[in-house]
Amino acid sequence: MSKVLLCAYVLVLNIAQLSSLQATLSPVTSCENNLDIILLFDSSESVQDVWNSTIDHAEAFEYNFVISNQHSRFGIIDYSIIANVYKHLDSNNSNEETYQILEELRKRPQKSRSAFERGVGWALELFAAAKKRQNPGKKLLIVYTDATWSTVQSSVMEDYVSVLRLQKIEVVFFLVKEIKENNVLHHLINPVRIFLITNTTQSELVQIICDDTNFKIVRSPSEKELALYSNNFLRSLHGAPKLVWDNALASQSQKWADRLVSENRGLYHSERDGQDYGENIYSIRGLPQSQHIHHAAKYWYEGVKYYRFENPGFTWQSGTFTQMIWYDTKKIGVGVAFRPDIQTTIIVAQYSPPGNYLNQFEKQVRRPLAGLPARLPELKELIPPYMNMPRYDLCAKGKCQYGKVSASVPEYKKKT
Repeated sequence: MSKVLLCAYVLVLNIAQLSSLQATLSPVTSCENNLDIILLFDSSESVQDVWNSTIDHAEAFEYNFVISNQHSRFGIIDYSIIANVYKHLDSNNSNEETYQILEELRKRPQKSRSAFERGVGWALELFAAAKKRQNPGKKLLIVYTDATWSTVQSSVMEDYVSVLRLQKIEVVFFLVKEIKENNVLHHLINPVRIFLITNTTQSELVQIICDDTNFKIVRSPSEKELALYSNNFLRSLHGAPKLVWDNALASQSQKWADRLVSENRGLYHSERDGQDYGENIYSIRGLPQSQHIHHAAKYWYEGVKYYRFENPGFTWQSGTFTQMIWYDTKKIGVGVAFRPDIQTTIIVAQYSPPGNYLNQFEKQVRRPLAGLPARLPELKELIPPYMNMPRYDLCAKGKCQYGKVSASVPEYKKKT
Protein backbone atom coordinates (compact mmCIF):
# COMPACT_ATOMS: atom_id res chain seq x y z
CA MET A 1 0.00 0.00 0.00
CA SER A 2 1.35 3.39 -0.99
CA LYS A 3 0.42 5.99 1.59
CA VAL A 4 1.35 9.57 1.02
CA LEU A 5 -0.27 10.73 4.20
CA LEU A 6 -1.86 9.11 7.21
CA CYS A 7 -2.42 12.22 9.24
CA ALA A 8 -6.08 12.23 8.28
CA TYR A 9 -6.65 9.46 10.78
CA VAL A 10 -4.96 11.40 13.55
CA LEU A 11 -7.21 14.31 12.75
CA VAL A 12 -10.28 12.21 13.38
CA LEU A 13 -8.82 11.13 16.68
CA ASN A 14 -8.34 14.73 17.75
CA ILE A 15 -11.65 16.16 16.57
CA ALA A 16 -14.00 13.25 17.08
CA GLN A 17 -12.19 12.28 20.29
CA LEU A 18 -11.76 8.62 19.41
CA SER A 19 -10.46 6.38 22.14
CA SER A 20 -6.90 5.83 20.95
CA LEU A 21 -4.42 6.52 18.20
CA GLN A 22 -4.08 2.82 17.51
CA ALA A 23 -7.83 2.42 17.06
CA THR A 24 -7.80 5.21 14.52
CA LEU A 25 -4.88 3.85 12.51
CA SER A 26 -5.72 0.15 12.60
CA PRO A 27 -8.13 0.25 9.61
CA VAL A 28 -5.27 1.49 7.42
CA THR A 29 -3.79 -1.99 7.33
CA SER A 30 -6.91 -3.24 5.57
CA CYS A 31 -6.86 -0.45 2.99
CA GLU A 32 -5.68 -2.34 -0.08
CA ASN A 33 -5.69 0.53 -2.56
CA ASN A 34 -2.73 2.56 -3.72
CA LEU A 35 -3.50 6.11 -2.69
CA ASP A 36 -1.59 9.34 -3.13
CA ILE A 37 -3.07 11.75 -0.62
CA ILE A 38 -2.22 15.40 -0.09
CA LEU A 39 -3.66 17.60 2.62
CA LEU A 40 -4.38 21.29 2.18
CA PHE A 41 -4.94 23.19 5.43
CA ASP A 42 -6.87 26.43 5.66
CA SER A 43 -5.14 29.15 7.69
CA SER A 44 -8.10 29.94 9.93
CA GLU A 45 -7.57 29.53 13.64
CA SER A 46 -10.00 26.64 13.98
CA VAL A 47 -8.21 24.71 11.25
CA GLN A 48 -4.78 25.48 12.65
CA ASP A 49 -5.79 23.87 15.93
CA VAL A 50 -6.39 20.71 13.93
CA TRP A 51 -3.08 21.08 12.11
CA ASN A 52 -1.13 21.56 15.31
CA SER A 53 -2.54 18.41 16.85
CA THR A 54 -1.85 16.51 13.64
CA ILE A 55 1.79 17.49 13.29
CA ASP A 56 2.39 16.64 16.96
CA HIS A 57 1.90 12.98 16.02
CA ALA A 58 3.64 13.14 12.64
CA GLU A 59 6.71 11.18 13.69
CA ALA A 60 4.55 8.12 14.28
CA PHE A 61 3.83 7.66 10.58
CA GLU A 62 5.46 6.95 7.28
CA TYR A 63 4.40 9.35 4.56
CA ASN A 64 5.86 11.25 1.66
CA PHE A 65 4.19 14.61 1.12
CA VAL A 66 2.56 17.17 3.35
CA ILE A 67 1.12 20.42 2.13
CA SER A 68 0.16 22.78 4.88
CA ASN A 69 -1.10 26.29 4.90
CA GLN A 70 0.18 27.65 8.16
CA HIS A 71 0.99 31.18 7.07
CA SER A 72 -1.57 32.09 4.43
CA ARG A 73 -4.97 30.89 3.28
CA PHE A 74 -5.14 28.19 0.63
CA GLY A 75 -2.01 26.21 0.24
CA ILE A 76 1.29 27.77 1.28
CA ILE A 77 3.87 25.09 2.04
CA ASP A 78 5.53 25.45 5.42
CA TYR A 79 9.09 24.40 4.62
CA SER A 80 10.23 24.07 8.22
CA ILE A 81 7.53 21.47 8.78
CA ILE A 82 8.32 19.81 5.46
CA ALA A 83 11.97 19.53 6.54
CA ASN A 84 11.00 17.86 9.81
CA VAL A 85 8.72 15.44 8.01
CA TYR A 86 11.24 14.49 5.36
CA LYS A 87 13.74 13.07 7.83
CA HIS A 88 11.32 10.16 8.18
CA LEU A 89 11.21 9.39 4.47
CA ASP A 90 12.66 6.26 2.94
CA SER A 91 15.57 7.10 0.68
CA ASN A 92 14.30 6.24 -2.79
CA ASN A 93 14.13 7.87 -6.19
CA SER A 94 10.57 9.16 -5.88
CA ASN A 95 11.42 11.03 -2.69
CA GLU A 96 14.57 12.45 -4.27
CA GLU A 97 12.48 13.72 -7.18
CA THR A 98 10.12 15.30 -4.72
CA TYR A 99 12.97 16.98 -2.87
CA GLN A 100 14.06 18.53 -6.14
CA ILE A 101 10.56 19.73 -6.94
CA LEU A 102 10.19 21.29 -3.52
CA GLU A 103 13.51 23.04 -3.89
CA GLU A 104 12.47 24.48 -7.24
CA LEU A 105 9.13 25.57 -5.81
CA ARG A 106 10.87 27.27 -2.93
CA LYS A 107 12.80 29.47 -5.36
CA ARG A 108 9.75 30.64 -7.26
CA PRO A 109 8.41 34.19 -6.91
CA GLN A 110 5.41 34.16 -4.62
CA LYS A 111 3.70 37.50 -5.09
CA SER A 112 2.49 36.98 -8.66
CA ARG A 113 -0.01 34.25 -7.82
CA SER A 114 -2.79 33.78 -5.33
CA ALA A 115 -2.01 31.61 -2.33
CA PHE A 116 -4.47 28.91 -3.30
CA GLU A 117 -3.20 28.94 -6.88
CA ARG A 118 0.30 28.29 -5.60
CA GLY A 119 -0.90 25.61 -3.24
CA VAL A 120 -2.86 23.71 -5.86
CA GLY A 121 -0.05 24.09 -8.37
CA TRP A 122 2.34 22.52 -5.91
CA ALA A 123 -0.11 19.76 -5.16
CA LEU A 124 -0.30 18.92 -8.86
CA GLU A 125 3.48 18.82 -9.16
CA LEU A 126 3.81 16.57 -6.13
CA PHE A 127 1.17 14.28 -7.61
CA ALA A 128 3.21 14.26 -10.82
CA ALA A 129 6.25 13.12 -8.85
CA ALA A 130 4.18 10.38 -7.23
CA LYS A 131 3.03 9.27 -10.68
CA LYS A 132 6.62 8.41 -11.60
CA ARG A 133 6.72 5.71 -8.97
CA GLN A 134 6.37 2.14 -10.13
CA ASN A 135 2.89 1.80 -8.64
CA PRO A 136 1.33 5.26 -8.63
CA GLY A 137 -1.74 5.63 -6.48
CA LYS A 138 -5.14 7.07 -7.07
CA LYS A 139 -5.10 10.76 -6.26
CA LEU A 140 -6.98 12.37 -3.41
CA LEU A 141 -6.78 15.96 -2.22
CA ILE A 142 -8.26 16.56 1.22
CA VAL A 143 -8.97 20.18 2.13
CA TYR A 144 -9.48 21.03 5.80
CA THR A 145 -11.29 24.34 6.01
CA ASP A 146 -13.94 26.42 7.71
CA ALA A 147 -15.00 27.70 4.24
CA THR A 148 -15.15 31.33 5.32
CA TRP A 149 -13.99 32.72 2.01
CA SER A 150 -14.23 36.07 0.31
CA THR A 151 -15.89 36.37 -3.10
CA VAL A 152 -12.50 36.31 -4.81
CA GLN A 153 -11.36 33.28 -2.83
CA SER A 154 -14.61 31.50 -3.65
CA SER A 155 -14.07 32.18 -7.35
CA VAL A 156 -10.53 30.80 -7.16
CA MET A 157 -11.79 27.72 -5.35
CA GLU A 158 -14.36 27.04 -8.07
CA ASP A 159 -11.78 27.39 -10.80
CA TYR A 160 -9.21 25.13 -9.19
CA VAL A 161 -11.60 22.38 -8.18
CA SER A 162 -12.31 22.15 -11.90
CA VAL A 163 -8.55 22.02 -12.59
CA LEU A 164 -8.13 19.18 -10.12
CA ARG A 165 -11.05 17.18 -11.47
CA LEU A 166 -9.74 17.49 -15.02
CA GLN A 167 -6.47 16.05 -13.69
CA LYS A 168 -8.48 13.08 -12.32
CA ILE A 169 -7.86 14.14 -8.72
CA GLU A 170 -10.68 13.50 -6.29
CA VAL A 171 -11.41 16.40 -3.95
CA VAL A 172 -12.82 15.98 -0.44
CA PHE A 173 -13.61 18.84 1.93
CA PHE A 174 -13.51 18.21 5.67
CA LEU A 175 -15.22 21.08 7.46
CA VAL A 176 -14.31 22.03 11.00
CA LYS A 177 -17.64 23.78 11.50
CA GLU A 178 -21.08 24.07 9.92
CA ILE A 179 -21.45 26.14 6.76
CA LYS A 180 -24.40 28.07 5.38
CA GLU A 181 -26.58 26.72 2.59
CA ASN A 182 -25.41 29.45 0.21
CA ASN A 183 -21.73 28.64 0.71
CA VAL A 184 -19.76 28.22 -2.51
CA LEU A 185 -19.08 24.57 -1.70
CA HIS A 186 -22.71 23.84 -2.50
CA HIS A 187 -22.40 25.44 -5.95
CA LEU A 188 -19.36 23.81 -7.49
CA ILE A 189 -20.06 22.36 -10.93
CA ASN A 190 -18.13 19.22 -10.06
CA PRO A 191 -19.91 17.99 -6.96
CA VAL A 192 -17.34 17.49 -4.23
CA ARG A 193 -17.83 15.37 -1.16
CA ILE A 194 -18.22 17.50 1.94
CA PHE A 195 -18.03 16.17 5.49
CA LEU A 196 -18.39 17.90 8.82
CA ILE A 197 -15.40 16.39 10.58
CA THR A 198 -17.02 16.44 14.01
CA ASN A 199 -19.82 14.25 12.63
CA THR A 200 -17.61 11.90 10.61
CA THR A 201 -17.06 8.56 12.30
CA GLN A 202 -13.97 6.41 12.10
CA SER A 203 -15.63 3.88 9.80
CA GLU A 204 -16.91 6.63 7.51
CA LEU A 205 -13.46 8.12 7.17
CA VAL A 206 -11.96 4.73 6.38
CA GLN A 207 -14.58 4.32 3.66
CA ILE A 208 -13.78 7.76 2.27
CA ILE A 209 -10.07 7.00 2.12
CA CYS A 210 -10.05 3.28 1.29
CA ASP A 211 -13.20 2.49 -0.66
CA ASP A 212 -12.11 2.02 -4.26
CA THR A 213 -15.54 3.02 -5.54
CA ASN A 214 -14.77 6.58 -4.46
CA PHE A 215 -12.02 6.80 -7.06
CA LYS A 216 -13.45 5.01 -10.10
CA ILE A 217 -14.15 8.31 -11.81
CA VAL A 218 -13.31 8.66 -15.49
CA ARG A 219 -14.97 12.03 -15.38
CA SER A 220 -17.29 13.47 -12.80
CA PRO A 221 -20.99 12.58 -13.10
CA SER A 222 -21.86 16.21 -13.70
CA GLU A 223 -19.57 16.35 -16.73
CA LYS A 224 -21.27 13.28 -18.15
CA GLU A 225 -24.67 14.80 -17.49
CA LEU A 226 -23.61 18.09 -19.03
CA ALA A 227 -22.35 16.38 -22.19
CA LEU A 228 -25.54 14.36 -22.58
CA TYR A 229 -27.86 17.24 -21.78
CA SER A 230 -26.22 19.77 -24.10
CA ASN A 231 -25.98 17.36 -27.04
CA ASN A 232 -29.51 16.03 -26.58
CA PHE A 233 -31.00 19.50 -26.19
CA LEU A 234 -29.49 20.53 -29.52
CA ARG A 235 -30.61 17.30 -31.19
CA SER A 236 -34.14 17.86 -29.91
CA LEU A 237 -34.30 21.13 -31.87
CA HIS A 238 -34.25 18.96 -35.00
CA GLY A 239 -36.40 16.09 -33.74
CA ALA A 240 -33.45 13.70 -33.41
CA PRO A 241 -33.69 11.04 -30.67
CA LYS A 242 -31.64 11.27 -27.49
CA LEU A 243 -28.12 9.90 -27.28
CA VAL A 244 -27.03 7.55 -24.49
CA TRP A 245 -23.64 7.48 -22.77
CA ASP A 246 -21.13 4.85 -23.86
CA ASN A 247 -18.18 4.12 -21.55
CA ALA A 248 -16.04 2.62 -24.32
CA LEU A 249 -16.42 5.76 -26.45
CA ALA A 250 -15.71 7.89 -23.38
CA SER A 251 -12.50 5.97 -22.67
CA GLN A 252 -11.35 6.32 -26.29
CA SER A 253 -12.23 10.02 -26.29
CA GLN A 254 -10.27 10.56 -23.09
CA LYS A 255 -7.17 8.86 -24.47
CA TRP A 256 -7.30 10.98 -27.60
CA ALA A 257 -7.87 14.22 -25.69
CA ASP A 258 -4.88 13.36 -23.46
CA ARG A 259 -2.71 12.73 -26.50
CA LEU A 260 -3.70 15.94 -28.29
CA VAL A 261 -3.11 18.13 -25.28
CA SER A 262 0.25 16.51 -24.50
CA GLU A 263 1.49 16.87 -28.09
CA ASN A 264 0.20 20.43 -28.54
CA ARG A 265 0.31 20.09 -32.34
CA GLY A 266 -3.21 21.25 -33.09
CA LEU A 267 -6.41 19.27 -33.66
CA TYR A 268 -6.41 16.12 -35.74
CA HIS A 269 -8.55 13.02 -35.57
CA SER A 270 -7.91 9.65 -33.98
CA GLU A 271 -7.03 6.50 -35.88
CA ARG A 272 -10.07 4.25 -36.05
CA ASP A 273 -8.30 0.88 -36.19
CA GLY A 274 -11.37 -0.58 -37.87
CA GLN A 275 -13.81 1.00 -35.43
CA ASP A 276 -16.65 3.04 -36.82
CA TYR A 277 -17.42 6.25 -34.97
CA GLY A 278 -17.65 9.96 -35.67
CA GLU A 279 -15.60 12.52 -33.80
CA ASN A 280 -15.92 16.21 -32.91
CA ILE A 281 -13.02 18.06 -31.28
CA TYR A 282 -12.87 21.42 -29.55
CA SER A 283 -10.02 23.38 -27.98
CA ILE A 284 -10.08 26.44 -25.78
CA ARG A 285 -7.42 28.52 -24.06
CA GLY A 286 -7.87 29.86 -20.57
CA LEU A 287 -8.58 28.50 -17.12
CA PRO A 288 -10.18 25.05 -17.44
CA GLN A 289 -13.75 24.63 -16.28
CA SER A 290 -16.11 21.75 -16.85
CA GLN A 291 -18.67 24.06 -18.44
CA HIS A 292 -16.40 24.03 -21.47
CA ILE A 293 -18.30 20.87 -22.38
CA HIS A 294 -21.41 22.84 -23.17
CA HIS A 295 -19.29 25.62 -24.70
CA ALA A 296 -18.00 22.90 -27.03
CA ALA A 297 -21.52 21.69 -27.83
CA LYS A 298 -22.62 25.24 -28.62
CA TYR A 299 -19.70 25.85 -30.97
CA TRP A 300 -20.16 22.51 -32.71
CA TYR A 301 -23.82 23.35 -33.25
CA GLU A 302 -23.03 26.77 -34.70
CA GLY A 303 -22.03 25.00 -37.90
CA VAL A 304 -25.76 25.19 -38.66
CA LYS A 305 -25.07 28.73 -39.91
CA TYR A 306 -23.19 27.24 -42.87
CA TYR A 307 -25.50 24.31 -43.63
CA ARG A 308 -27.78 24.57 -46.66
CA PHE A 309 -30.93 22.57 -45.97
CA GLU A 310 -32.14 23.25 -49.51
CA ASN A 311 -28.96 21.64 -50.89
CA PRO A 312 -27.95 19.07 -48.24
CA GLY A 313 -24.41 17.76 -48.11
CA PHE A 314 -21.14 17.94 -46.23
CA THR A 315 -19.07 21.08 -45.74
CA TRP A 316 -16.12 21.50 -43.40
CA GLN A 317 -17.79 24.50 -41.79
CA SER A 318 -20.91 22.53 -40.86
CA GLY A 319 -19.44 19.08 -40.20
CA THR A 320 -19.52 19.32 -36.40
CA PHE A 321 -23.18 20.37 -36.53
CA THR A 322 -24.26 17.57 -38.86
CA GLN A 323 -22.45 14.92 -36.80
CA MET A 324 -24.05 16.16 -33.60
CA ILE A 325 -27.64 15.99 -34.87
CA TRP A 326 -27.26 12.99 -37.22
CA TYR A 327 -30.57 11.20 -36.75
CA ASP A 328 -29.33 7.60 -36.61
CA THR A 329 -26.50 8.28 -34.14
CA LYS A 330 -27.34 6.63 -30.82
CA LYS A 331 -24.32 6.81 -28.47
CA ILE A 332 -21.79 9.38 -27.27
CA GLY A 333 -18.67 9.45 -25.11
CA VAL A 334 -16.66 12.54 -24.17
CA GLY A 335 -13.10 13.09 -22.93
CA VAL A 336 -11.62 16.27 -21.43
CA ALA A 337 -7.91 17.05 -21.02
CA PHE A 338 -6.13 20.14 -19.68
CA ARG A 339 -2.50 21.23 -19.95
CA PRO A 340 -1.59 23.88 -17.35
CA ASP A 341 1.57 25.26 -18.94
CA ILE A 342 -0.26 26.30 -22.11
CA GLN A 343 -3.61 26.85 -20.36
CA THR A 344 -5.42 24.75 -22.96
CA THR A 345 -8.40 22.43 -22.61
CA ILE A 346 -9.27 19.93 -25.35
CA ILE A 347 -12.65 18.19 -25.53
CA VAL A 348 -13.21 15.13 -27.73
CA ALA A 349 -16.67 13.69 -28.40
CA GLN A 350 -17.10 10.39 -30.23
CA TYR A 351 -20.42 9.32 -31.74
CA SER A 352 -21.74 5.91 -32.79
CA PRO A 353 -23.02 5.05 -35.32
CA PRO A 354 -21.13 7.86 -37.06
CA GLY A 355 -22.66 10.59 -39.15
CA ASN A 356 -21.61 12.58 -42.20
CA TYR A 357 -22.13 9.79 -44.73
CA LEU A 358 -22.34 11.17 -48.23
CA ASN A 359 -25.75 11.08 -49.95
CA GLN A 360 -27.52 10.62 -46.59
CA PHE A 361 -27.71 14.22 -45.41
CA GLU A 362 -31.25 14.95 -46.56
CA LYS A 363 -32.62 12.06 -44.49
CA GLN A 364 -30.30 12.35 -41.49
CA VAL A 365 -29.95 16.12 -40.99
CA ARG A 366 -33.45 17.40 -40.41
CA ARG A 367 -34.66 20.96 -40.48
CA PRO A 368 -35.24 22.75 -37.17
CA LEU A 369 -38.69 22.01 -35.76
CA ALA A 370 -39.15 25.75 -35.22
CA GLY A 371 -38.38 26.44 -38.87
CA LEU A 372 -35.62 28.35 -40.62
CA PRO A 373 -33.42 30.20 -40.01
CA ALA A 374 -32.17 27.98 -37.20
CA ARG A 375 -32.09 29.68 -33.83
CA LEU A 376 -28.75 29.62 -32.04
CA PRO A 377 -29.39 28.67 -28.39
CA GLU A 378 -27.86 30.52 -25.48
CA LEU A 379 -25.31 28.78 -23.27
CA LYS A 380 -27.67 28.75 -20.30
CA GLU A 381 -30.10 26.59 -22.30
CA LEU A 382 -27.47 23.87 -22.53
CA ILE A 383 -27.27 23.40 -18.75
CA PRO A 384 -29.60 20.96 -16.97
CA PRO A 385 -32.02 22.98 -14.82
CA TYR A 386 -31.11 20.93 -11.75
CA MET A 387 -27.37 21.61 -12.03
CA ASN A 388 -25.64 24.34 -10.05
CA MET A 389 -23.18 26.11 -12.32
CA PRO A 390 -20.39 28.37 -11.08
CA ARG A 391 -21.31 32.00 -10.69
CA TYR A 392 -18.04 33.04 -12.28
CA ASP A 393 -17.90 32.34 -16.01
CA LEU A 394 -14.34 33.22 -16.95
CA CYS A 395 -15.13 33.10 -20.64
CA ALA A 396 -17.82 35.73 -20.17
CA LYS A 397 -15.18 37.82 -18.41
CA GLY A 398 -12.92 37.58 -21.44
CA LYS A 399 -10.37 35.38 -19.67
CA CYS A 400 -10.43 32.57 -22.19
CA GLN A 401 -9.89 32.40 -25.92
CA TYR A 402 -11.96 30.12 -28.09
CA GLY A 403 -9.91 27.88 -30.32
CA LYS A 404 -10.62 25.47 -33.13
CA VAL A 405 -13.33 22.90 -33.79
CA SER A 406 -13.08 19.90 -36.09
CA ALA A 407 -15.36 17.12 -37.37
CA SER A 408 -14.06 13.87 -38.81
CA VAL A 409 -15.08 12.58 -42.24
CA PRO A 410 -13.00 9.45 -42.96
CA GLU A 411 -12.98 8.03 -46.45
CA TYR A 412 -14.92 4.92 -45.46
CA LYS A 413 -17.92 7.05 -44.60
CA LYS A 414 -18.58 7.83 -48.23
CA LYS A 415 -21.62 5.56 -48.44
CA THR A 416 -24.23 5.81 -51.12
